[in-house]
Amino acid sequence: MIPALVILVWFPLVGAAVSRLLGRVPFFLAGAAASGMSLFVLMLVGVPLGWGIAILAICSALVLLIRPRPREEGYPRRPELDVLLVVVPVLAMLLAVTFIPQHDYDGTAFWMLKAKAIATEGAVDGPFFRGENTFSPRNQYPLLLPIDVALVMKMSGGADDLAVRWIFPLILGSLALEIRRRFRLRHPPAVATLCAGLLVWTPQFALKPEGGAMSAYSDIALAAFITMAFLELVDGTSSARFGFWAAAMVLTKSEGLPIAVLLILAGVWIFRRRVIAAAVPLIASAAALIIWRSRIELTDEGDLFGRLVSLLPSRFEDFLPAVGDLSSYALVLRDWGAFWVIVVGAVVVLMVRRQWRALILAGVVIVGGMALYSAVSVVSEWDRAELLRVTAARLLMHLAGPALYLIASASGARKVDVSHLDVDAE
Repeated sequence: MIPALVILVWFPLVGAAVSRLLGRVPFFLAGAAASGMSLFVLMLVGVPLGWGIAILAICSALVLLIRPRPREEGYPRRPELDVLLVVVPVLAMLLAVTFIPQHDYDGTAFWMLKAKAIATEGAVDGPFFRGENTFSPRNQYPLLLPIDVALVMKMSGGADDLAVRWIFPLILGSLALEIRRRFRLRHPPAVATLCAGLLVWTPQFALKPEGGAMSAYSDIALAAFITMAFLELVDGTSSARFGFWAAAMVLTKSEGLPIAVLLILAGVWIFRRRVIAAAVPLIASAAALIIWRSRIELTDEGDLFGRLVSLLPSRFEDFLPAVGDLSSYALVLRDWGAFWVIVVGAVVVLMVRRQWRALILAGVVIVGGMALYSAVSVVSEWDRAELLRVTAARLLMHLAGPALYLIASASGARKVDVSHLDVDAE
């Protein structure tokens, strides 16, 4: 159980240091983001993984010692509802990944393979990624989650898949608890907890072997970072936190960069000039990713951007059918239950009430994400129907946070004092 102990101690401590620098953030989720980003950059400049872990530990400890603890906001609690709807399912997932062997294809073939290579070689551009000792599928996929897994393997001295998989349910749990906390600032406690519970009880997040919390995919992490960046847009108080989450998106999955750019564009409306503080970490993260990709072997990735530019105009008649095909997967009950049906109902309620701000903010992310993913399916080398069959449910996961915001907003908001929240200086 040494890996589990490392997971339970390391990521919350690093996240606590991030909280001292940026203001209130979910410790585990922020620790996972900061660890992956920091170690990626350190290894990119030639610092071995072990030394990078030591540097990050020292820096985190110094921040915790020097920076004062941010003031906590108070809110009503419903602990019995929290335990039933959020804590119990996450504990069940932790128990499951402790004893059930990993069998998801992408997690085994891509993500865990990369994590073991990083833990063994101590680098993100070593022989494995240069194609010198074995074939690395999807070699240029971003590495934030594999680096987090490699960190645990390095610190625990083992490379057992079972031992490190606690990271994935805990990311989901950290996201759900933060949704509960943030929604309680503006909505009744029961509404906030029900929204968090809806997330962790949805089969695609909790149970599905392709992308769920019991697999080793990166989709839940990307969904979490998108949600956190989106919630910073909603609050409009800290462009620095907004930029932190946007930068994490870029290094989590290939889809992260275009969605982060979409959010930054929306951030111009919310933050005005302060959006520069968010754009800087996003640009730095994208630059690090580009530099890393220039150093390693290109394997079975396609030139997706080139295909979008060259092929989408000639195939545009397929775009709207692709949107319809992708949307149809939101109604697959075995994956989503009534999740997206509830979202559609919430949209109708918000339109009747003329709550346009909530609709616009969430619509930018949901509609923009759907348009991006549909366009990719149109120009992909894969058959569109087959591509959507294997990816649609996971792509929809990325948009779940803004969808939950629509549900909470439709439930009836209450005005609260948010003057205590951190606000960037102009």
